[in-house]
Amino acid sequence: MLEFFAFLNSLFPLSAEALAAMLKSVIEKKYRKGQHLLRKGDTCQHMAFIKKGLLKVYFDRGDKEVALWYNREMDAVLSVYSFFSKIPSKLSIKCMEECELVLLPYTEIENLYERYPEYNKHARLILQHYYSLSETHVMLMYLTPRERFEEIKKIHPWMVDGSRLNDTMLADYLGVNRTTLSRWRNGK
Repeated sequence: MLEFFAFLNSLFPLSAEALAAMLKSVIEKKYRKGQHLLRKGDTCQHMAFIKKGLLKVYFDRGDKEVALWYNREMDAVLSVYSFFSKIPSKLSIKCMEECELVLLPYTEIENLYERYPEYNKHARLILQHYYSLSETHVMLMYLTPRERFEEIKKIHPWMVDGSRLNDTMLADYLGVNRTTLSRWRNGK
């Protein structure tokens, strides 16, 4: 939990009262690899902060999972549209590793916004980051698959270094097959 509060304080300092209220509002939970934080058709009830682990945000296209992005430690993850509109999500969020998450229920977040104005600053900064990630991914889709790979190496080197995403995961994110990705990794 300390990581989460350190993260919030790094964005904008919190008063002792706001920290105490947040402590009463959050839920710490562990998830197994392959377990879902959110399934398509469910309504997103929590914003999650990742203390440990890797999550994939995706949608289904037939029998294929199409990765929109991967979130790791020190990221917040949620289905934005479902969370704020309270409608069923078209996205799913799955743990790709064992995960430790700090969950903030929607109703508690709204209560914190009302009682402690500094949380509004946190929300804005977190959502700016989240939307930036989303827009970056959308802009990648306008590039050729090879250009996507080269751009990902620049903006998210952790995704291509092989330590977190295997070839299948990265190929899925880039929208290419594993053979093509392997050729690119080998400089061909």
